Amino acid sequence: ETDSNAPDLLEFLIDAEIRGEWDELHESQTTLDEMYFDKHPEEASLLDDEGYEIVAGSVQHSTVNSPAPMIVAKRDSVTVALVAKRKSDGALLLCLTSIEDKRAPPEGANKYIRAKVLCAGTLIEPIPGRPGHCRLFTASLIDPAAYVPHSLIKMIAPTRALEIANFGKMAKDRAAKKPPRLGNLLHHKQL
Repeated sequence: ETDSNAPDLLEFLIDAEIRGEWDELHESQTTLDEMYFDKHPEEASLLDDEGYEIVAGSVQHSTVNSPAPMIVAKRDSVTVALVAKRKSDGALLLCLTSIEDKRAPPEGANKYIRAKVLCAGTLIEPIPGRPGHCRLFTASLIDPAAYVPHSLIKMIAPTRALEIANFGKMAKDRAAKKPPRLGNLLHHKQL
């Protein structure tokens, strides 16, 4: 649970410029394409049956540092990310999966191993009766595409969970300093 609203928390999560402040493994993220569905309502309704409206999307190339460079190589990934809004309560859903994109560096460039994001998602839902508060749920299934020792995974997993615990305060701080990237698409729809 955080004391930040859903749009501010989402803006914080997708802001590549500050990701390094909360994600120690983050190295870089390059946006290869952006899509805003307010201009394409027919595509925004793809999830209508599920009660969601697609708001925006992007194609990204991301790189992450290795937590143990002598044992495990750095990874990169190419993903498509979609942001959707649940119509019933304004909850926001961020979904990612790997794709191939010719605009990204070729696989193996700069000695990165191309990880495959099979699926990843974050659901940010407002807490009824508590304006300005929301719950954040996140899950991911990633194929690292090469061996990573189990002991290293056990060492990193708790750290990743602690990063998430601080999102609310960091999102509020970011919202006070920086105009929202998706602001009009998220805020004007009464989230």
